[in-house]
Amino acid sequence: MVIDPHAHFRDFKEARKQTVKKGLEEARDSGVSAVYDMLNTDPPGTEEDIVLQRFKLAEDAKVKEVTYGVYVIATKDKEQVKRAVGIYRRNNLHMRRPGVAGIKIYLGHSVNKLGVIIVEDQFGVFETLSSEGYEGVVAVHPEKQDYIKDELWNPLVPILHSCVV
Repeated sequence: MVIDPHAHFRDFKEARKQTVKKGLEEARDSGVSAVYDMLNTDPPGTEEDIVLQRFKLAEDAKVKEVTYGVYVIATKDKEQVKRAVGIYRRNNLHMRRPGVAGIKIYLGHSVNKLGVIIVEDQFGVFETLSSEGYEGVVAVHPEKQDYIKDELWNPLVPILHSCVV
């Protein structure tokens, strides 16, 4: 079994980049059995309605050979983190296909300003997950906001996005 645990399908306002349907077809054609989509999209996958819309896109793609999972995005808002836990519990991959693979936290604003950049807020996310009894996967995008240099971004030299200069 080949799994891509870090896929970025865009759809919605960013469909010109990559869609769930096209990504699932490419995964199937490449021998990939499962993909887990990071929903740092526009709009972001922080709420259940967006997650359910993504599931619908995957179902409509009719690529049965590839399991489609998403990560719900956690923000610094403790109430949103509690909702993310609820989304996971109602829709995790053990209960349904497509489903939620886990919860994702961005530590920098690399895409769509979803970063939880203050250390105290980061601890707050983990404390909330713990107090909610969350036992699923937590995927962390470990970047330091001070190192992200949007003004240096050149798609031909991607490392420049995060260079210390």
